[in-house]
Amino acid sequence: MKIALVTDSLDEHAGSRAAISLACALHNQGVDVSIFVSDDLYSKETEARLTSLGIKASVVKRPLLNVLGRFLSKIPLGFKTAILINKEKYDLISFHGSPETLVGLRILTRLPIVTTYYGTQITDTVLKRLITKLRASLWVYLSNNVVAISKYCCQELADLFGYSKAPVIYPGIESAVTSKWGSGSENFRHDGISILSVSRFVPYKGFLELIEILRNLVSTGLNVRATLAGNPADKKYYEEMKRAVKDLPITIVINPTDEELASLYLSCDVYVSGSRWEGFGLTYLEASSYGKPALGLRKASVPEVIEDSKTGYLCNNFVEVERRLRELTNNLPLRAELGEAGRSFSLNFSWKSAAAAYISLFKETLTTKNGK
Repeated sequence: MKIALVTDSLDEHAGSRAAISLACALHNQGVDVSIFVSDDLYSKETEARLTSLGIKASVVKRPLLNVLGRFLSKIPLGFKTAILINKEKYDLISFHGSPETLVGLRILTRLPIVTTYYGTQITDTVLKRLITKLRASLWVYLSNNVVAISKYCCQELADLFGYSKAPVIYPGIESAVTSKWGSGSENFRHDGISILSVSRFVPYKGFLELIEILRNLVSTGLNVRATLAGNPADKKYYEEMKRAVKDLPITIVINPTDEELASLYLSCDVYVSGSRWEGFGLTYLEASSYGKPALGLRKASVPEVIEDSKTGYLCNNFVEVERRLRELTNNLPLRAELGEAGRSFSLNFSWKSAAAAYISLFKETLTTKNGK
């Protein structure tokens, strides 16, 4: 089986990491997979790593960026990508990119397309909601099959587009249990807690609310410190965060490397996120794999990656987040119990299992004239 995997970027520190990990997992199971990627976010380091594994990556230059704008430029990009794909004999396209790119792929190739649906963040304004929904609908209507990365995304497909046939294939995680960085359980602090939160610095991730919670905890004399790590995607929001953490025991880490991120997971006692939307909550599971309890809001896909009162806590609001953090601050046995359960739970999410499920779906799609 020869697969053309199309994604928006080739950068393992960007949102395309899941697609890259899938390509590697498919390769490990004997699939001949090549990656086609725009030059939007491109890492030579990632390309070199893939090449060393025997995975070819073809970079497609996005045309007319300044003329067409961010999204419309993806349409001619799709045509350019299709021309490259047609130069070799592929069996199927595994699609992980922006919906506009599908237009050219659908028109110029006769290959079946299996799209991975990562979720749609619907904005508040009526016009933006309409545009977002119209763009996202291309994933459904131009694909032969659509796979959802969580049960939440599966339901979202049904609610937004009436597509109720999407199988759920959870992404895998790089489990700390088998990594060179160790499990992390030995790093629990006995006096107070060290809190970690990892994500893009954007409003819906709830970092400002977490900072206020930490301010409340410190003001009552609790021994608490925190690290907020991520990408400053929203510059204005990032500046607000920097102002808010002044005089607090909070460190902000920008774009941590894999090694730095592993160190942060190892050294924390509790992982917490105030995110209001997650297509799939990877960071909660990463924390669990290091044996750390995870706290999150009971929203979107978060209930699928935290087992409430077993691997951490699902909270209905930020008041409850603060209450749970107070409970965990000086309760080492409880933190250890939740963390150990989380470590076991995280083992259910592997790229090996995900790749096997994708291969099965690819074979099903290839034997069906119309996968929908």
